[in-house]
Amino acid sequence: MKVKGKDVLTSDDKIKVSAIEDLVVGGNVRMGPNATISWGQVSNQPYIPVLPSYIQQTKIGSTYIESPTISAGTMSATKINGA
Repeated sequence: MKVKGKDVLTSDDKIKVSAIEDLVVGGNVRMGPNATISWGQVSNQPYIPVLPSYIQQTKIGSTYIESPTISAGTMSATKINGA
């Protein structure tokens, strides 16, 4: 392996760079156990809705929604069963 640069240490075929500004990589990237990434570094962030504070525990399965309170402007149902 041939490496050229300032402040580059190599051992066991691993490269450690102590003075790096922006690192742009393609594929084959693996983060180690002490690696971190901040939300601001994520491009194309998905939309994650914020739940209202009154929803404490809501479970959503493939065929059910279980919640202590349901609030809606419009609600449609084929059948409503009482407890």
